Amino acid sequence: MPEKNYEEDGIHYKAFEIKHKRGVCYLDWDLITCEAALLIHQMPTNIYSQLKTELLQDLSRVLETAALEPVSLVSLIGNLEKSVEVTRRNLHFLSVRDTQIDFRSRDRYADAMLDPTAKRARKAMGNDVVSDRGQFYWTANACSLERPIPMRVYQRDNRFSIHGECTEEEVRHVLARVRHYCS
Repeated sequence: MPEKNYEEDGIHYKAFEIKHKRGVCYLDWDLITCEAALLIHQMPTNIYSQLKTELLQDLSRVLETAALEPVSLVSLIGNLEKSVEVTRRNLHFLSVRDTQIDFRSRDRYADAMLDPTAKRARKAMGNDVVSDRGQFYWTANACSLERPIPMRVYQRDNRFSIHGECTEEEVRHVLARVRHYCS
């Protein structure tokens, strides 16, 4: 709303329009496998942890939420680094002194680790770094995926996101593969 911006006494006022959006959050629970997933729509700000806490409090009225054991994503990025099921678009690492090291491919479907220079640099870092964030594309395969599915992993927050509109089968495939790579 630039037409509503103005300056007065050396102070610049910038107008913003408040927009309300509606989203759906839900718990998907397979009673046969005993696997569950808390699915939260994309938020405009990073309030996922707070929202997760509120949703679990609401859920505790009808379900013993302490019985739900979160899957730790601590090994997910490292395991996906070695996987042939994904394209590694972006890998973000932290050194022991919190220096950030970032590998990003030239475009979203290119694999950053197929660049020989990046591959040598990553190998030289060895285990002196920890994974912090990663962006991957699950590649199309004969079984479940007909197209690449983008996913970001936020290891520090122990959450991941699937980007774009996906079918239920695509989401279930990604959830199953994430569980596999976390075990």
